[in-house]
Amino acid sequence: MSRKTPKPEPFSVWRLFCSVKLTLFLLLVIAAGSVAGTLIQQNLPREEYFRVWENGTANFFLRSGLTDVYHSWWFLGLMLLLALNLIACSVDRFPSILAAYHGQPDPAPETLKSQAFHRTFLLPGSLVEAREKARQALRGVFRQEPREGRLIYATRGAFARWGVLVVHSSLLVLFVGVMIGSIWGFKGFINIVEGTSTRDVVLRGAADDEHEHRRPLPFELHVDSFKVSHYDTGQPSDFVSHVRVLEEGRTTREKDLRVNDPLTYRGITFYQSSYGPAPQATFLVQNTQTGAVIQASLSLGEARPFDGGIALAFDGFAEDHNRMGPAFQIRMQVSGQEPKEILLFQRQPDFDRQRGDVWVVRVGQFQLKQYTGLQVAKDPGVPWVWAGSQADAAAAH
Repeated sequence: MSRKTPKPEPFSVWRLFCSVKLTLFLLLVIAAGSVAGTLIQQNLPREEYFRVWENGTANFFLRSGLTDVYHSWWFLGLMLLLALNLIACSVDRFPSILAAYHGQPDPAPETLKSQAFHRTFLLPGSLVEAREKARQALRGVFRQEPREGRLIYATRGAFARWGVLVVHSSLLVLFVGVMIGSIWGFKGFINIVEGTSTRDVVLRGAADDEHEHRRPLPFELHVDSFKVSHYDTGQPSDFVSHVRVLEEGRTTREKDLRVNDPLTYRGITFYQSSYGPAPQATFLVQNTQTGAVIQASLSLGEARPFDGGIALAFDGFAEDHNRMGPAFQIRMQVSGQEPKEILLFQRQPDFDRQRGDVWVVRVGQFQLKQYTGLQVAKDPGVPWVWAGSQADAAAAH
């Protein structure tokens, strides 16, 4: 005799989404993801992860989204599943909450006697007199008018039955805010040399891509000046960027940016974060055989090809290297040859001749400015998160 395969229970998927076990599981996984997002530094440049971690570990972090947990597809998917779980639980419990709010049918005497808080006593007088005394006693304790019938009873705190739905709704609003911020918001940074402007933000959260991701700003941000003050020990005590917002060539906002004193404009917030030297130099490359000279004007971090099959990259700078004054690290590549790392000193123009190369480099004009590093963030979901948290706090009270 063959055994029949039992049929699956009807609405099994619905029951799964109504399960409190699913809620606990999703909360546990989301908490684990949040812990990973706290322990693993988020949104660093790709090469930084390979510098700190082994290649296999760094590749796993990048491909799994652990370097940008809160914008990863799996974290947003878990948040969506939790939102569906809360909706299903609310819909499933709504009929019972509504029935309890409107009152339960008259319970049987046996049910009342089985309760731990029941008490039985006799009242003197007629049934009508006893009923009136019961009404007066209940009216003195409960706000709601006692209901008459075979039994006389009253309830209080009926509105508290809706607390579960209010909490669920507030969490859903909060989740909506998180999703909006994750999808339509962004985080990034910009380095602006004083006296210059920018219209682009280098985005965080794209560390798994070798290419740099940028987002255009709907306005121009100009840094007029940058100032640093120091303690007696030489440590910086404060650094200030004077910035202006430009739209169609005119200034629409102006502010001194300090740490913990950001600028917010059109939903985008700029935080003072860092600073550093931004040298600009002209390097003179001379062919010792022909006497030909190539002038190469570069900023720190810039690389460009020039005439004569020469390419230069300005890789590093020190204001005082081994007490020899300003030092410049450049990389020169001559067509058909391997790149050469060259160290130059402004105070020693003939220092590079020691290499004995055909091409000799020295520093020409030099200008040292500062760049200001700004963290940039936009999160349109903040009002939703605030509303959800306020509703949750109100429900808790």
